[in-house]
Amino acid sequence: MYKVQKNIPIPGRRTQAGKKTNFIKRLDLGDSFVVPIVVGESNPRVSWYNIAKRLDIKIAARRIDNHKLRIWIIEKDGEKLDESN
Repeated sequence: MYKVQKNIPIPGRRTQAGKKTNFIKRLDLGDSFVVPIVVGESNPRVSWYNIAKRLDIKIAARRIDNHKLRIWIIEKDGEKLDESN
């Protein structure tokens, strides 16, 4: 049988998402950064898109080569990046 325990606090989450969220919040419109693509791990593009969407930020991602992905902030706080240049 299970032992019931009361008033045990829930520890905070220990994920990379918190670090990524804080990082992307600090970026300005037009800023970009490079993330590694590691074979056998989940696609970093999906992770960053999900975080940005939750923060109401739009990003664009382009593969630099087989091992790197560059991500740009293209819309934030109601402002859009002028991509015509």
